[in-house]
Amino acid sequence: MFTPGIYTDAHIAGWKKVADRVHQAGGYLFIQLMHAGRMSHPENTPHHRQPVAPSAIAPKAQMFTATGMQDIPVPRELSLEDVKATVEDFRKAAAAAIQAGGDGVEIHGANGYLIHPFISENANVRADQYGGSIENRARFAIEVATAGAEEIGAERTGIRVSPGVPLGDLVEGDKGPEVYKYLVSELAKLTSLIFMSCMAAMKRRFVKFARLGRLCLSLIVRAALWRNSTETLIQDLQISHL
Repeated sequence: MFTPGIYTDAHIAGWKKVADRVHQAGGYLFIQLMHAGRMSHPENTPHHRQPVAPSAIAPKAQMFTATGMQDIPVPRELSLEDVKATVEDFRKAAAAAIQAGGDGVEIHGANGYLIHPFISENANVRADQYGGSIENRARFAIEVATAGAEEIGAERTGIRVSPGVPLGDLVEGDKGPEVYKYLVSELAKLTSLIFMSCMAAMKRRFVKFARLGRLCLSLIVRAALWRNSTETLIQDLQISHL
């Protein structure tokens, strides 16, 4: 609801106006690509369809709609064909962002939206190649990032993650840190992937993850910083941007 799209000619034309103004002011525009996944409600979409997710498990949360707050319904589990089609949707959206004059994209893999539940053990109970093991739980995020990098160039592609952040009623579990460690190592193989935008969670886990991410990728840190950690983040971790 109230979220701009980037999948029609009209969307592209609208974003072109934004990109032109940003460039006229000497700036750069990276368009965020987001699929809400299960953090949605039929009333908030033009097609009024059931939300989708890695598994048919609803978050214990409510969603604002035009008729007020409502419980988020049980989502439809994505089939293997749906998963592949969604990867291609991200690919097409990345291409559309560049066509609209954007300088790059940020893939939203955080905050409970579609990519994030694939990583989380309480929202992903799949028994196929997208669930269970560390490698499988990271697979969808890697495929989406790879598709974007292939389509528009890794130097124009970034991904946002939120390790340890329980938004969207998500629990990453004991394997969560290992999933992110594996995810970073695989993203690093896209040698010029431009950045990883990380939303901070618990201090100890975040600093550990930030060190790992900084070894492999340019790292942007946003939100929930601790005053006594800022110098560490800038000097020790050599954070690209705060």
